[in-house]
Amino acid sequence: MEESDAEVVVIVEALDGATGASVQARQSYKSSDVIWTQSRFSPCMFRDSRQGDLVIDFDRFHQTTLVSDPNQLCDIETHS
Repeated sequence: MEESDAEVVVIVEALDGATGASVQARQSYKSSDVIWTQSRFSPCMFRDSRQGDLVIDFDRFHQTTLVSDPNQLCDIETHS
């Protein structure tokens, strides 16, 4: 990817539940934006202990942590 100067474009589309309007977000990534080490995203979704609502902490949205065991890269955590 580095030699070819490739770029990955990600588009996320959803419907706004209140208005029914379509919402889109677009982001592009070049090689310098990609973390090439064994890393995974840090948890950014939590349950509110008082009301039980699912909360997204956007301050942690882009945080990553190094993983020493490659098998940990594919672990899926459920938020129920």
